[in-house]
Amino acid sequence: MKSLFAAALLCVATVANAGSFTIGLGENKGTIRKGIGYEVETKPWANTNFSLVPTFEIARLHRLDQNVWQVSAVPYLRYSWSNGVYADVGIGVSFFNHTQLADRNISTAFQFSDNIGIGYRLGPNTTIAYRYSHYSNGGIKRPNPGLDVQSLIISHKF
Repeated sequence: MKSLFAAALLCVATVANAGSFTIGLGENKGTIRKGIGYEVETKPWANTNFSLVPTFEIARLHRLDQNVWQVSAVPYLRYSWSNGVYADVGIGVSFFNHTQLADRNISTAFQFSDNIGIGYRLGPNTTIAYRYSHYSNGGIKRPNPGLDVQSLIISHKF
């Protein structure tokens, strides 16, 4: 599964030719999340500061000596100010390779991914951002405890 996602990420990067690779590190209540991804940069909509930023990511969640892999696809609506600050909001999907993360049962491998964040453009090719993410199966199956993670995201365009 990891190899398949890495190949898909490379294909997206090649086709898009205008995106950034991301590295993220997050934690909340004993769950540590480390991820790598790709943001497809799009031009702002005509006469606005809004743009759509599709993001693809693979991550490893670690809790109490257990690892779970996650693959996500989230389109972010981004509002950028002229001083380099931007805000993101995105709703997408995530797939987990296990439904049990140590002492937490998330019931389904398919989860919705709700995200909100704020970032700053450090230069023409690099950004840093804070993101709050909530993963939930939307009540498809019980239990549905949800999983919340706060992350620091660094992206760089090569």
